[in-house]
Amino acid sequence: MRSMLYESTCSLKNVPKFQSKLKTQKFGTSFASLFANNKNIQRAQIVFHCHNSGDGKDPSEVKTGAGLKAVWYGAEQFGKLVGLSKKVQGGAGQQSEGRPSRSAGGQVEREAAVAALRADYEENYFVSGAGKMDAYDPNCVFSDPFVSFAGVQRFKDNVSNLGGLMEDIDLDITSWEESESEVVTSWRFSCILQLPHRPKLAAAGGTTHVFDESSGRVIKHIERWDVDPGTVVKQLLKPAARFPTSKAEVLMMSVSEGDAKGVWFEVSPYFLQYSVGLVALSTILSLFTGDNTSSFLDVSLYTVVFASGLTECIKFFGQLT
Repeated sequence: MRSMLYESTCSLKNVPKFQSKLKTQKFGTSFASLFANNKNIQRAQIVFHCHNSGDGKDPSEVKTGAGLKAVWYGAEQFGKLVGLSKKVQGGAGQQSEGRPSRSAGGQVEREAAVAALRADYEENYFVSGAGKMDAYDPNCVFSDPFVSFAGVQRFKDNVSNLGGLMEDIDLDITSWEESESEVVTSWRFSCILQLPHRPKLAAAGGTTHVFDESSGRVIKHIERWDVDPGTVVKQLLKPAARFPTSKAEVLMMSVSEGDAKGVWFEVSPYFLQYSVGLVALSTILSLFTGDNTSSFLDVSLYTVVFASGLTECIKFFGQLT
């Protein structure tokens, strides 16, 4: 009696096809002839070595929806405004301290590059931008589930600008694996954003640092997230507080839960305030011009005044009961 081991390599995306063929015995003649011509084989083991090919694409090339890209670019521009306000307040000097040394563009030994990378992680550099990033090539390509771009300084500016809005930062490095051409890390991250509704941002994932053979520096910084990017974006709408205590938190809690009534109850005072002002202005203009005809805008304003005024009455009498 003989046993036989048959090994094959496939992509994870093809596993369902293999399973289907095994169940329906549609593998073709290769396996059938293999066993038919070897009558002494009474036991066979088939092993598939599968790998996640990602459809043959680099993670930096995976397409992201226009909406998520818009969120990323919007966050970048918002971060620039935050950075500009820091400079106005006298914080411009802090931005230049952490700039990578571009004069050191020569070859770097692997041990020195890895040591510099570890030092950056100890500074939470991809959250705060505080690391020196001496292991990086100045034109390193950075990619994540949202977007891809080149340039260490752009990366540092983005994370340092937005990092100024973060508090209660918790960053844990859960694994660190080194190979001949790269360092792969895994991490868990959470923080509270200093926005009016104070949302909590939390994600888990990892980063692949690809080293250049000639210079020894990191030329690719590829972030992967173990959660859907859309889920992370939704976190920005929901307050971290379990029980909201401010109007902003109540409003954003209603938005995150899709509570249209709750949203309207929170914004109705502002609609009432501004619509009444616009109605008064329209009335004054009509008195001066002598035009008493009601336009579509006038009708819309009167409708908003009525709806928001009625809502405020409901809220007021509801508090009395």
